Amino acid sequence: MSSLTSSPNANDAAGGRTDPQQTTPAEHRRGRKSWTEEEKRSFWQQKKQAKKERKKATAAGRQEALQSAWETLTEEERATRRAEAAEQHEGRRRAEAQLIQRCEAQLADARVPTLVFDLSFAWCMTVPDTKSTVSQVKFSYSSLRRAGFPFRPVITSLLGKEKADAEHDAAQQQEVLQALSNFDGFRRFPPRVTQEEHWSELFSADSVVFLSADAPDVLTTVEPNTAYIIGAFVDHNRYKGLSYAAAQRHCVRSARLPIKESVELGNRCKVLTINHIVDVLIKYEALRTAGTPNWGMAIDEALPIRRTRQEAQQRRKRSRHAVNGASSADEEASGSDTTHSRDE
Repeated sequence: MSSLTSSPNANDAAGGRTDPQQTTPAEHRRGRKSWTEEEKRSFWQQKKQAKKERKKATAAGRQEALQSAWETLTEEERATRRAEAAEQHEGRRRAEAQLIQRCEAQLADARVPTLVFDLSFAWCMTVPDTKSTVSQVKFSYSSLRRAGFPFRPVITSLLGKEKADAEHDAAQQQEVLQALSNFDGFRRFPPRVTQEEHWSELFSADSVVFLSADAPDVLTTVEPNTAYIIGAFVDHNRYKGLSYAAAQRHCVRSARLPIKESVELGNRCKVLTINHIVDVLIKYEALRTAGTPNWGMAIDEALPIRRTRQEAQQRRKRSRHAVNGASSADEEASGSDTTHSRDE
């Protein structure tokens, strides 16, 4: 007995398509309303592989061009190029040695301010948002290392909540957060990482400033011997005032970055990620150390510019035109009579 329900790939086969996983999202929307998870994974894997192959081809072409140019040089010119390359290599080696020396000195100096990534709010996040938080903490650590650790990093509460919190379940989030306990990128300069210990157990209340967008006071400067707490969580504004409430509960000072007071936001991102906050602090501390503290300059350099809606629409339109143009060319070559409907 034949089934009255046609295969989800029947329309594609009738239209001349052989594999729906090789089609574009726009083509899929024309023939069906949604993709399966397997199709999504397959499409993006193919897209990623194609990008990797393009980069590989570009690199090979660049190497071939350099080799061709090298063959046209005289022996004297080649010797000059070798000397310049050796000098550049030595310069990079010296710069790296100086950076390592600075990192070691900063991490050993108790006067250097501490930057604490407080993960005790993980219970309020979804698993994907927890993964995003882990990535942002890693980005933040990388920024601190490249800057020579103007702040000493500490990561607390991989438990995903405070020890005394019996109300919330953070088992799934805790599992994701363990990626920070054995991250290879921490191997050279390992930060202090705690599982259950909360930052309030590590620092005295009078030496703590909790950075919160809901704080009434503005952060005016960065002080030595001070721990600055960042509530490391991504909640898409579902939970208002969590970090400020935590500061009040633990009786510590709170402050917000002087963004509104220092820059005209315009089309810049108004919601700061964890690594945006760290970048602002790093740039301000560099200016302060140089004797020219300027929050406006630090924020202006750190905050990314968000594309306007019109720019985003134009970008999508160009992408659709490119896809449709390629699809039309393929169909003409194969003699397909497929009709195109408007993208959803």
